[in-house]
Amino acid sequence: MWNKRVLYPIVVGVVALAVFFLYQLHQLQDRFKTWLPQVLPGLQIADARFAYFPSPTLALSQLDYQAPGWNFSAQQAIARFSWFSLFSLSPQIKQIELYGGTIAPLNLNIVSLSLDNIDQHYNLAELSLTAASVENNRLHLTALAQRFANGVALHQLQLNGEMVHGYFLNNRNIALSAEKLSLSQQQNLWQMVLQQGLLNQLPLESAVLHYTPDNISDNNDPKPHFTLQLQQDSGILEVNGQQRAQGNFLALQGKQLSLSPLLAFLQLPVVLSGISDFSGNVWFSDGVLTNGDLTLNISQAELNGLNLLGLISQYFPIRQGAKKYADRIVTPFDQVSAALSWNQQILSLNKLSAQGKDLHLSGSGEMNLTDFNCRFELRLSPNIVGYSQYQLPVRLFGPCRSPQYQVKVDKRLENQLKDLLREKLRERSE
Repeated sequence: MWNKRVLYPIVVGVVALAVFFLYQLHQLQDRFKTWLPQVLPGLQIADARFAYFPSPTLALSQLDYQAPGWNFSAQQAIARFSWFSLFSLSPQIKQIELYGGTIAPLNLNIVSLSLDNIDQHYNLAELSLTAASVENNRLHLTALAQRFANGVALHQLQLNGEMVHGYFLNNRNIALSAEKLSLSQQQNLWQMVLQQGLLNQLPLESAVLHYTPDNISDNNDPKPHFTLQLQQDSGILEVNGQQRAQGNFLALQGKQLSLSPLLAFLQLPVVLSGISDFSGNVWFSDGVLTNGDLTLNISQAELNGLNLLGLISQYFPIRQGAKKYADRIVTPFDQVSAALSWNQQILSLNKLSAQGKDLHLSGSGEMNLTDFNCRFELRLSPNIVGYSQYQLPVRLFGPCRSPQYQVKVDKRLENQLKDLLREKLRERSE
């Protein structure tokens, strides 16, 4: 039989431990209901209830978090503890799951959000988020989330989006990865900073976004606006966005940007490559670029898909220049300037001028943004003394990636070429 001297202390200890445990459970509801708003000022909770099995959980209902310019709400949040942590004076949350939430003004309905392996200071956790917008756009995000004084940093970020409508002209799927993305708030200004990212295979060394929900500097027009700066190698893209009476507006400014990755990101044929400076204006609705205009100046340019040097060498003596590119379907130019505009169906090349060592080019045309068929009217001139006044009309048509061509030699050009041939034959006979 048990010795009473041993049994009584054990019974008393178990009873005391049970009383302490029940007291902890009773205190958790009120403790976390008051503690969470201290961590997140502005957070309101309608009710908090504790459940014991299969693991200790605290269920918070009707959460609402207000911040300048945006609002977060959720029907329910579940905080899970380990059984062992309940015996300490400061029980630790190890996992949080959230259901039925919304984020305004992003119009995101949160399908699920979870924070796993939360550290003891509530500064670090594994984040997983799946959400959908009211338009049925879908978003999935994973990252290692780190809280700091006025924001959160997301390490090893992986974000994937599926869009009902094509964003950025043609993209319906958006994939973003980054070593680090931080989001912080200073008064009425939100700041997002990205480091070493990849956006749909478009490399980004850094990106800085400033968003102001209300333009307090303009009392006459206090609408939301943002500025975005992207750095790609030695190039910089600046975007200024704001709401206007006619709709949402973007002003674009690019310096020393590689053109090929931008066209590939926009799901456009890489008809022209090189290093580009550009500026323009864009209008968009529901995140879709509806129309805009752009002027470009491109150096170290190459026209891809057609060897115009080989074509014009059939009519003018520039065979030495054409021979260097005989094995490539490409035409090089030192400088290219272009003015274009677009809507959701057609991209119009209003003016094109290209200067090369062997060839000058001018023209205009359009690209269909549905099937990417092109139609261009070009005039080619050899960059040779005594020949630069002659222009060869060329019509390009068909798929932009590998267009067909038709040379239109009119009667005037035909007579000019005949006169030129007679003159060259006369010079040789003298």
